[in-house]
Amino acid sequence: MARVVVLFSLVALAAAAYLGVSKIRWGADGSPAQTTTTVGVVGGDTVLLRVMQGEETRVAVLIAPKAEPTLLMGLPGDVLIRASRGFDPLRVFLDASEDEEAAFEEAAGGIEALLGARPLAGAQVLWSDLLEAASTVGAGATAPENLGADDANDARAVVNVLKALVGAFGTDAGDAALAEVPMKGGQDAARAALRALGKGAAVSGTIPGRLVEGLGFAYFEPDVAALRAMLGGKAPESAVSVEVQNGSGVVGAAQKISEAISPLGYTILPPKNAEGFPDVETTQLFAALDVLAEADRLRGLIGRGTVVQQETLPAGRVIIVVGKDLDVDALPVPGG
Repeated sequence: MARVVVLFSLVALAAAAYLGVSKIRWGADGSPAQTTTTVGVVGGDTVLLRVMQGEETRVAVLIAPKAEPTLLMGLPGDVLIRASRGFDPLRVFLDASEDEEAAFEEAAGGIEALLGARPLAGAQVLWSDLLEAASTVGAGATAPENLGADDANDARAVVNVLKALVGAFGTDAGDAALAEVPMKGGQDAARAALRALGKGAAVSGTIPGRLVEGLGFAYFEPDVAALRAMLGGKAPESAVSVEVQNGSGVVGAAQKISEAISPLGYTILPPKNAEGFPDVETTQLFAALDVLAEADRLRGLIGRGTVVQQETLPAGRVIIVVGKDLDVDALPVPGG
């Protein structure tokens, strides 16, 4: 079988303390092309916590309490990284059975190339054990019982559970949960890194990006621009842009929704009329693959609508098309 070889280039900009990171794009003829951008370097001791479902790494979490900014970042198991042997999803390196130490070093090098922080130690935890620990501090009730349906959503769930645990440190229940959750490998380093975060990390969330699929391959491609925004201290939500379109014909409907969601930290694009204006009956939220969860969050806020995956949208984009079924006067008041 012919193997598609994807080329990346890494450009070091030492004077500006940045790493050049290549981002895969596809040309009009279907062949791989590439563009190069930069991501701010972070430094400091880091730990990679592998969250396992059975024998497979579903999510890896980078814990960097001494980085600038401090990080608690979830990496989907299928995020594409570059190591000395080439490009592969992260879990392919981490789950290599022939030499675990060498596999970790390969993965650590790929993570360093992407984020600028190299994990110095690695630990493993079962998702079921992490959920049980979270339940002792009243968290994890809405998290999925099993991982594996969607790597990006899995990463969000794992980070949310860890954030709840980190937030509980300093309490008897939180300290006990951290001490008792079973881990393997560099468990002392992982616990120390989590404790060192204090009540939280300056940047926490999942690495932004999108799923790329083709004949015989699939991987998660990081969104370098959104990642740079996160590392620059912006909230993950600010990397999500929302455009509200009025399809209902109600005067000011799109503007009112834009104002209602603006306190959430999203980048709000200018409102406009929808293509079907003014005859759109039902509200829909069209979302790029990487922000389906954010679209569902917005749907819950406005109280109406169906989330529709739209592959033609750029990464991080959500379009809300307001239908006649949405009562804009019942929306929450900004700041209220």
